[in-house]
Amino acid sequence: MPISFKNDVMPILLKYGKCHQGFGGYETLVKKIVAGKPDESPFYLRMTGTGGPIMPPTGMLTEDLLKPIRLWIEEGAKNN
Repeated sequence: MPISFKNDVMPILLKYGKCHQGFGGYETLVKKIVAGKPDESPFYLRMTGTGGPIMPPTGMLTEDLLKPIRLWIEEGAKNN
């Protein structure tokens, strides 16, 4: 079953990305993503601490929280 932005990714961002509550949603986020390539996506690299200061600043998300985000990007980062 594909990862859903609305059901799988957005709830994580809303819960742990409190600094960006008004981040603009999918349209803004997708500008920081290389669809199909999480390891080239500035958004994902920041979340793993390999592309600048870690986000969220309170500490890296657990693997259980990062995995659906990574899979969503690998699947093409669709607005679904």
